[in-house]
Amino acid sequence: MKRQTALALLVRVRERRGQALDRAAGLAMAALQRAQAAECAALEAEREAQAAHAAEQQKMCTLTDCGVTFDIAALLARQHLGQMLKVRVAQQQTEVARRAAETAQGQADLSARRAAVARNRKKIDALGDDLAQVLAGLERTADDLQDEEAEELAIVRIFRQARMVAA
Repeated sequence: MKRQTALALLVRVRERRGQALDRAAGLAMAALQRAQAAECAALEAEREAQAAHAAEQQKMCTLTDCGVTFDIAALLARQHLGQMLKVRVAQQQTEVARRAAETAQGQADLSARRAAVARNRKKIDALGDDLAQVLAGLERTADDLQDEEAEELAIVRIFRQARMVAA
């Protein structure tokens, strides 16, 4: 009986130990489930953080690169292109300023030539007036000469007629 009592006691101890182990296993299972839930929550939080990060990067890409996926090389190329375009704009502005100066010089030359043409026309008009006066003077002189010749002829006729009448 001692043995039976010892075995019964051993069985009860083992049952309590089993129950304690079952409780510990249940607690461990609950802890594991909580840990798994926490891990799932952490994984979900990580995914959300990654999604937020990806969304932020996408926003940044959209803001910085007009919707094209962000690429450092592309950004540097765009910056280089921007600098080249800036230099080209400056060159074009210089070219426009040079062309504007040429246009202004051309306008000044044209104005000077128009003024010279106007002066030349005035001189031509003055010379034309002078020529007209000279021609009018020559015409008057020719008319006067004709009148004098006519007078001389008239006088000669009168003297002839007077001689004929006297003769």
